[in-house]
Amino acid sequence: MVSALSELKLTTQSKPTHRNAVVVRRQKLIERVFEQLRLIESYKSGASSQAYRTVRKTNPDTGLVELTQTDRKISPWWWSTADGKWYLSIKYGTQVLELAKGKGSIQVDGLLGVESTLRVIGEAAEKGDLDDVLTATGQNLRKRFQH
Repeated sequence: MVSALSELKLTTQSKPTHRNAVVVRRQKLIERVFEQLRLIESYKSGASSQAYRTVRKTNPDTGLVELTQTDRKISPWWWSTADGKWYLSIKYGTQVLELAKGKGSIQVDGLLGVESTLRVIGEAAEKGDLDDVLTATGQNLRKRFQH
């Protein structure tokens, strides 16, 4: 008689007690890129410029942290100028990421260009190509809060 447990690949590995800060920053950026993509979809469908964001809130009655989905105005990262050119800035929190020294925006071809560029940025973030930029931006943000 063969035990069902004998088919499993058992290891001694345990769950980590803390998360890697680089991975946390990367995941936050990816989530915000997908928010922007959802915002583009709402613009295309003619809906309002509202998008859904999942936020953590503490329930005052129980004191437990709960994930809730709320309607929240999300500002677009893109804009167009009077001469018809479109631009996109990638943000981490309130900071604009400089993808190259002194260059914080990307020129794109309309809303479809914004969408395709956001997908490229999302893929780059998943691969870890933006980790150095995110780390530097995170350090700059922390400096503002230190006395």
